[in-house]
Amino acid sequence: IGITPMINMKRTLGKKVKLRVHVDSSPKAVAHRSVFASCPVLEKFTRVAGGKRPSVKDLVAETLAKAGKDNDFFICGPEEWMTNMQKEFLDCGAKKVMTEVFGSQLATGCPFFQSS
Repeated sequence: IGITPMINMKRTLGKKVKLRVHVDSSPKAVAHRSVFASCPVLEKFTRVAGGKRPSVKDLVAETLAKAGKDNDFFICGPEEWMTNMQKEFLDCGAKKVMTEVFGSQLATGCPFFQSS
């Protein structure tokens, strides 16, 4: 699942993690929530009353509003979504955005790391 690489990053970075952003179907579907209990969270749910998948533009804007641009951003998810998120973060002034794909990174066109 997409949260797996983020667990190790949280364990390694500890309190340096400024915000966890997670999109899922419902609060019950969020795996390993306790690992991130000590950091601020931005969650979006798609299968709850009033829920919908956030647009890339809206999710990046809300993330930057909460965390600021001068951070390293780590993204895990489907390839096309990560490519779009990475581009939007950089277009909005983020300095460094790293991705972790589902499956083999080399089999995709999604760059592991880009910076402005």
